[in-house]
Amino acid sequence: MRLIMETSRHFGLMVWGLTILLFPAATLAALKSPDPVRVEYPADGNNAPAFNASPTIIETVHGITVAWLGSTEKGSLDSAVYLSRRNAQGTEGSSLWSDPVKVVFHENKNTGMKIPCRRPVLFQPTYGNLLLFYQTPRDRNRVTGWLTRSEDQGITWTVSKSLPRKVGGPARSRPLELRDGTLLVGGDDHTSGTRVHVERAKPFGDSLSWEKSRHLSHAMWHNASEPVFLNHGANKIQLLCRSKRGRIMTSSSENEGKTWSEFKQTDLPNPDSGLSTARILIQVVNEGAPSPPVIFALVYQHSNQERSVLNLALTSDGFNWAAAALLDWQPGKEISDPFVIQGSDGFLHIVYSIDRQRIKYLVINPNNLSPLPMASGNWPF
Repeated sequence: MRLIMETSRHFGLMVWGLTILLFPAATLAALKSPDPVRVEYPADGNNAPAFNASPTIIETVHGITVAWLGSTEKGSLDSAVYLSRRNAQGTEGSSLWSDPVKVVFHENKNTGMKIPCRRPVLFQPTYGNLLLFYQTPRDRNRVTGWLTRSEDQGITWTVSKSLPRKVGGPARSRPLELRDGTLLVGGDDHTSGTRVHVERAKPFGDSLSWEKSRHLSHAMWHNASEPVFLNHGANKIQLLCRSKRGRIMTSSSENEGKTWSEFKQTDLPNPDSGLSTARILIQVVNEGAPSPPVIFALVYQHSNQERSVLNLALTSDGFNWAAAALLDWQPGKEISDPFVIQGSDGFLHIVYSIDRQRIKYLVINPNNLSPLPMASGNWPF
């Protein structure tokens, strides 16, 4: 049986769908994590800031591009958005990553006081320029959402424009582009506890026309934030959220995000830390053979307290999960803010921060994964 992915690359990944669907308890064994294809540190170039966090990653025609927050101290007001591009060709004796460049920073025009940037998200719509969303703090735990664009795939950027007053933009996860070009944006707010909502951004000339949903989660019961999307097709979309309840929370929509089900706990633990997802579409070429399901990759921390680990899990339905890899483990250090994409090479490209000081870039070959089922969300050590 020959399998072909969206990228038109050949991968023998049928085992993913079979493992996730069958879940035979007797097959449990110690999980073997694959050796990474690459391990690099994009924020370590010349003139790099001392503290680095909240990375976001995208692939452009120039290669892999990473943006993140850089500052002189943890929690400093001078937090700005930096960017580095990976030169896939490279030259002998030189770094594969360009030196970090500050692309966005804010200060009060009247006082000159610096205003910290937060939550950068790179996104490339099907049509149009490369987008960079981010936020700055406002009064009473509110934020101002911002958007800047690049016409040359991240080399230069336009002057940032603020989003409508009640719109914050993406809360750390990339938007989901619907069939009509509308962007479904996962948002949250912290004015009365932590609550999740969804924003819809429709292309309107050179700008976006925004709508905001009601709050979808309850601050007391769910304490959910930073939603990420799983697009199951046929108008069905699923949210996964970090939570202070010790579990990843979920909600589903059957009408492309117009209405949502009640939030529920999944089997997966969560120490109130960020998540990131990527979709891998598999197609069976053999005539008459049933098509295996769409596979989603989730990068997260499989613990309700520990933040020194980073895990990779797979699912076909958003509810039954298979453990795929222990991506990193650094005792005594904090791993945070993961972001994952599938590149045109078919690999999983993952970035995250370590102790909010270094940005780590990890590349995994999905063909080398041997996922194992997780009964009731228990990791198969």
